[in-house]
Amino acid sequence: MGIRPTGVLLLLWLFVGCCESETGHFWHVTDMHWDPTYNETNAALSCNPGTPAHGPFGKFGIFSCDPPWLLLESAFDFMKHHGIKVDFVMWTGDDTPHIWDDKVLNMEWVHEIIAAQTELIKETFPNVTVFSAMGNHDWSPKNELPPRSDHFYNQVYNLWEAWIPDDGEETFKHGAFYSAPINDDLEMVVLNTNLYYDSNSQTKNMYDPANQLQWFDDVMTGIEQDGRKAMVMAHVPPGMFEKHANKSWFYPDYNEAFLRFAKKHAGAIGSIHMAHHHTDSFRLLYGDNDQPLLPIFLAPALSPWETTLPGVMGGKGNNPSLRLVEYERETGSIVNINQYWSNLTLANLQGTAKWVLEYAATDYYGIENMDGNSLEALVQSMKLDRDLFDKYYSANGVQFDPNEEWDADTQNVHICAIQNLHYADFALCMQEANRAGSHDPSALVFLSAVLLSAFSLSYIT
Repeated sequence: MGIRPTGVLLLLWLFVGCCESETGHFWHVTDMHWDPTYNETNAALSCNPGTPAHGPFGKFGIFSCDPPWLLLESAFDFMKHHGIKVDFVMWTGDDTPHIWDDKVLNMEWVHEIIAAQTELIKETFPNVTVFSAMGNHDWSPKNELPPRSDHFYNQVYNLWEAWIPDDGEETFKHGAFYSAPINDDLEMVVLNTNLYYDSNSQTKNMYDPANQLQWFDDVMTGIEQDGRKAMVMAHVPPGMFEKHANKSWFYPDYNEAFLRFAKKHAGAIGSIHMAHHHTDSFRLLYGDNDQPLLPIFLAPALSPWETTLPGVMGGKGNNPSLRLVEYERETGSIVNINQYWSNLTLANLQGTAKWVLEYAATDYYGIENMDGNSLEALVQSMKLDRDLFDKYYSANGVQFDPNEEWDADTQNVHICAIQNLHYADFALCMQEANRAGSHDPSALVFLSAVLLSAFSLSYIT
């Protein structure tokens, strides 16, 4: 007796429909740093020392300053007319400019800037879910986000209330973190990692600022018990800055605690998305067997501002960028990343900002997908293949200087940062690289500091 046509269709559905995760897309926008004082004739308040006092400056911005509203408008107009239907927008903060005088960039102005960008996103994506996290610059004084309820958290909640579920109100007002469903199978967990930032004096030597890590553990445990998965997003990442031989972001004990919980729940986390560096990179979190558990994707900035951080290796700025991510709707794993950019120099010369595809990651790097195993293979290849690392390095600064030369020290810092999120592991990686022929001594100083501090740290369990 033969199989009826309906039976054939059922078998095809079981084979194809049940075994291939449906994919969707989302935009990741970060580090816009809009400077309302920017104009084409006089230096803006965010401009770095050495910037001429008077222009003409570029219509869409210059690398030594944060951007004008016109650059933001062009970016969101591009996304609006891109043509792809996205499931949601991810916004990972740092909305205000690099104005160091906190009396000038006060809380009232910070609120106005966040409100303006919130309205721009709502106008561009009126019927799309937005998941939003605060950055270290979304406060005054900058970096000092408190580990407790605050009136300004309430004000930001009022701006974003339509995007935050009712059961997220309490935790957002308490510490700017919450979770929300992406779909029936997948949850978005939004963290406030500014609480772990070593420039935040309010959280130094605390046990668990705002009880966020305990909340994260509880939320992830519930997701696991329900048989669901999660994506995690935040602004400041753990680990080391890949353009600096000894720059970390988290207080050491918070770095260890965050990584411990991420490892504990790695089986239920499809991917982690962060920013803060303004650069395009990624990190790999490994298990006890040295197998990659989880990728952390670091998205580059919309602002082209050149960092003033001493000791940065290589180019200090980036071209404006936007990220379109393809993901598995059931698991939160990343299938591909389409990175878009606008050539700032060309935009100013032509009087219009053109947004074009910089790369599609799987084609650009010659990998199958963006899971931990594929990215681990990519890193191993980058160690040996100079041309492949050069492609990564050009993308790291969003083509800031495609002809820039790099040396073995620079390559070692990038590779060690990607593969070593624990501070001591990074320092040992750099020490091993130095023995193999590189000669940057700063990582040895960092190693000594890490090993000395390890004896006095009381890690969160």
